[in-house]
Amino acid sequence: MFGSKRKRGVKSVEEFLKSQEIESPPVETSAASMETGVVRLRPFIAPVIEVLVVLALLFAAFAKISSLESDVSQLRSQLGEGGLQALRAQVAALDGKVEKSSGETAQLRNEVTQLEKELEAAKTQTKKTRAPAKRPPAQKKKPVKRRT
Repeated sequence: MFGSKRKRGVKSVEEFLKSQEIESPPVETSAASMETGVVRLRPFIAPVIEVLVVLALLFAAFAKISSLESDVSQLRSQLGEGGLQALRAQVAALDGKVEKSSGETAQLRNEVTQLEKELEAAKTQTKKTRAPAKRPPAQKKKPVKRRT
């Protein structure tokens, strides 16, 4: 009656426990479960790190751009529109002076060449007027002897 009919055919408690372990998967320890989790995530680690690096670079670039924008706005406020117009006027005045001085240098060069020509003409004229004026040297007089 009692235990005469067994449906499963389990002979002892040890066999029963072993059969229960086989039927249910073994419970993993925390270190083993972490290792299997890391193994499962290993293909995703490199892309995640790459994305983080790209995001850090983008953040740095945007920070640099914003600092440049603030520098430019600071320069604009320092110069103001009047300062910029004053600089343009100074540049225009300097351009005018450069054009004027280049015209004056060209004019001075022309005058120098003209003066050189006049000098050469005066030299040749002087040589022509002096050439006929030359007299042949006088003959030497014989010295007179004195009596003593």
